Formats: sequence, C-alpha cells, structure tokens
Amino acid sequence: MLPEFAGERDVLVTRDVVGNPVRLLKFVDIPAEAKPRLTLRVGYRAGPAWQLVVRVSGREVLRQVVDDKSATGGWLDKQLDLAEYGGQRICLSVWQTSMDSKQPSEAIWKTLQCSF
Repeated sequence: MLPEFAGERDVLVTRDVVGNPVRLLKFVDIPAEAKPRLTLRVGYRAGPAWQLVVRVSGREVLRQVVDDKSATGGWLDKQLDLAEYGGQRICLSVWQTSMDSKQPSEAIWKTLQCSF
C-alpha cells in the first residue's frame, strides 16, 4: 500500500516478476437485467511501462499499455461494458504484465470495481 499517489489516497502497488504476471481473479454473477460495467483506475509512475489486460471467462476484452502517455497525471481510467454477460456467472481476470522481457514492472491500483 502507498498512503498517497498522484492525489489519491490508500492505493495498492503490485510488482510482477518477469515472465509471471500479477493476476487478480474473481467470479461474478451478472444479473440478467442489469447494466453492468467494470471500472478501473490504475496508475503509472516513472519506471518500466506495464500492460493492463482484462479477460472475461478467458476472452480478452482489453489490452492497454500503461505508461506516461496513457496515464496522464499518473492515472488511467477505463470503463468496460459487461452487458453482454447479463444472466451469467463470469470469471473476471485482470492482469499486470511487463512490457520489457528483462525488467519487472510496477502497477498502482486505485479502483477495480464491478457495478450493476
């Protein structure tokens, strides 16, 4: 945990190991009549860029490089529409992977939230 990063308090920091991404997994029951979405707020600070990958039940739905260009002011905000998964139980998988095969990366996480 970091007490503060780029104006946000209480953020999580993860570091991958080269060849072994950080994986966050959760099974989620999506209500049939909901308007579900996944909200992400992830950070970048000086160092190697990293890649954010989101999979829903094994299907890749987002791949985004997180670096000083994409994370303006240190933060990248993304929202993904999950409506096509209404009425299903999904496995939500969020990955942090290194862009450089020789250097580990560091990711900062503020928000990773499913809402209906």
